[in-house]
Amino acid sequence: VHQIHSLVTKLGYDAGAYNRAHMYQETKELLLHQQTSDNISWSILITACARNGDYAEAFGLFRQMRILGHHFDNYVAVSLLSICTKVNSLVLGRLVHGVIIKTSYGCSDTRTNNMLLDMYAKCGRIEDCLKAFEEMEDRNVISWTAVISGLALNGFSRKALAWFKAMEEAAVKPDKVAILAVLSACRHGGLVQEGMEIFKRMEAEYSTEAGMEHYICVVDMLCKCGHLKQADSVIRGMPFRPSTIIWRTFLQGCNTYGMLDTQVFS
Repeated sequence: VHQIHSLVTKLGYDAGAYNRAHMYQETKELLLHQQTSDNISWSILITACARNGDYAEAFGLFRQMRILGHHFDNYVAVSLLSICTKVNSLVLGRLVHGVIIKTSYGCSDTRTNNMLLDMYAKCGRIEDCLKAFEEMEDRNVISWTAVISGLALNGFSRKALAWFKAMEEAAVKPDKVAILAVLSACRHGGLVQEGMEIFKRMEAEYSTEAGMEHYICVVDMLCKCGHLKQADSVIRGMPFRPSTIIWRTFLQGCNTYGMLDTQVFS
């Protein structure tokens, strides 16, 4: 047991440490061969499996953990839900959600609930995502962002924009990720005016500087809708050097609209 807790301290639930192959194998071998185990041991092992792509083993260990009567905690819930999201398995996601409800572990944990939102959204169950959001006791900017991203991903661009406005009305300040999510919604829905308004408000109202990913999204939105001169203006106004992706996006837009000449640059 002393050896286990020394390893817990050493790893510290850090993803970077788990992602080192030798640390992952060391964790597995140590925990699988110990005679007695506790909830922390099972949690570390399942989390390690999830973070290293050992998805089948993670769920196998989860089943074994339940059979042996060990408690289900938030770390295990988050790890398993992340797997469900990555493999796009609604069946497994519902199974984990059911255990969360049955055991009451994770029901009030914001991080676990945020993972539920993300899982349902990426599995195409936006209604379940919205229901889970409404049932949350505590919400943060990540919760709102998960819903906005989910709506955008499932083709509900205007609803995503409405949720972004609702987030502002709820006095939740959007961060870079939330702004990128709503800009992506505007891009997918062709909502150029709305997207540009949000983009222009980033620094003044949200105290957030636009990163390369925001510029890529905005330029793509403008180019897809044929606003090539405006896209050129945005590129010229960038505070850092445009990436290859931005130039490729811009040139593809010029080609699509038959403006692959010097006129657009004048």
